[in-house]
Amino acid sequence: MRPSTLSISISIAISGFVLVSCTNEESHKLEAKRAARRLLAFPEHAEFKDVKLGKNGDAVCGFVGFHQDKLASYPGKKPFVYEVNTHTASLVEMLQDKDFKNFIEDRLENEDEVVKAKNLIKNCHGQALWETSCSPALDIKKHALCSYVEPPTLL
Repeated sequence: MRPSTLSISISIAISGFVLVSCTNEESHKLEAKRAARRLLAFPEHAEFKDVKLGKNGDAVCGFVGFHQDKLASYPGKKPFVYEVNTHTASLVEMLQDKDFKNFIEDRLENEDEVVKAKNLIKNCHGQALWETSCSPALDIKKHALCSYVEPPTLL
């Protein structure tokens, strides 16, 4: 029995959709790794693990290991999250009061205010994005002061 033209066309369409989906996911993963490398002092030493598309498809989540200095200090793997729409990556780390203290002091002194504000906002946003899009859950709680540096959301 010969397969009908319709069944062949359907098979080709499904195969094409699966191929495009995989290609798109792999493309997002590659973009995420490039963006995460740009955050590191020594990007050539980056080692990635468990890099995958987030639950909603709007983020790529994973872990990156890297050297912090030329003496090969290796802190282990840290979680990172990449936002597909904005092409922005951030390391997901526990923010401390000192991060906000430094931010406020820099604002008062007007030293690199815009860059430091963007970094702090990006770190707060990265934590929130990991929480909504990634797994496993991390033992990193959103700092209460993040609500003061994040743009307000509409209800």
